[in-house]
Amino acid sequence: MKAPAGPARFAKGATPKEAAPEIFAILDSTLDLRKCAPLLVQKDILLIGGWDDQNVTIDNHILPFYRALNIVQADRVKIVAFQDDHFFRKTRTELAETIIGWLKTVPE
Repeated sequence: MKAPAGPARFAKGATPKEAAPEIFAILDSTLDLRKCAPLLVQKDILLIGGWDDQNVTIDNHILPFYRALNIVQADRVKIVAFQDDHFFRKTRTELAETIIGWLKTVPE
């Protein structure tokens, strides 16, 4: 989306959210995964979080979604959290192993 490939021009290092906060405020208020929980009851779900993630926090994002899935009795949900940030810089190998291990348990 950012120039030169895209039409948007904003300060170097700025994120789209910083460039158009009014649009992202609307998105933040309408995109709520908890509302999708009833549609996911029969799905195998792996929720992954980072305890030090300041963008997608365990308290405000991961746990509320996990609890919403529990309320609708989604019983094929696993939640894993790593002592890491949003980019999983310190635990990428462990993260990959966790995802691969989980995929091996999911029925085809």
